[in-house]
Amino acid sequence: MRKCDTGFRGVDLMTLPGKGAVVAYVLFGNGGGPVLIGYSSNFRNAWRKLNRDGYVWESWQAWLCKDDAEAFAKRAELIKEHGRPNVAVHAVVDQPHRIAAQVR
Repeated sequence: MRKCDTGFRGVDLMTLPGKGAVVAYVLFGNGGGPVLIGYSSNFRNAWRKLNRDGYVWESWQAWLCKDDAEAFAKRAELIKEHGRPNVAVHAVVDQPHRIAAQVR
């Protein structure tokens, strides 16, 4: 597992999984609760996009997986462990359609 106790700003890029790495991940908010639980075959790009989309997190953890199927299974395990994220904890003030899409 890789983890970092910073949000998007201030992260040591060496802590990020390598380019093209398949991972399951959790972004944690200020109170330690999950902001987002997901998986990606390119965490570095996903991580940047999440920041652009308005997600705010204070720390994160990522588990390296051998393929998408393993990452999907790990994501399900993480949801059971942490519960479903509260979409209201991240700031998407100018994009209310994103919140509606995530609640469905």
